[in-house]
Amino acid sequence: MFVMLNSLRYPEIDYDDTNFTQQKFSRVYGDAAAIRTKFYNVEELIFSPNITPADYKELFPMFVFDVTKQSEKLKNSVTDIQIKAQFSANVAANT
Repeated sequence: MFVMLNSLRYPEIDYDDTNFTQQKFSRVYGDAAAIRTKFYNVEELIFSPNITPADYKELFPMFVFDVTKQSEKLKNSVTDIQIKAQFSANVAANT
């Protein structure tokens, strides 16, 4: 899964190793947990995410993409935004 802003990709490296069934989600969990610290610019020790890995997996399995480091060209123009994802299995009907 990744986001494209015009022709720039976030993140640059794939989340290839993500697999919730096999407990392989530390990178996406870390990104989701760190966004509050990055957004509010507060030390992580003071402002913990309060989401355990188990809660993240069962209740909040969201992907967070930090796109704050954009080139100046993107900030002052219309931006084409695309979200692309690949899944290893189909989602069940009525999900």
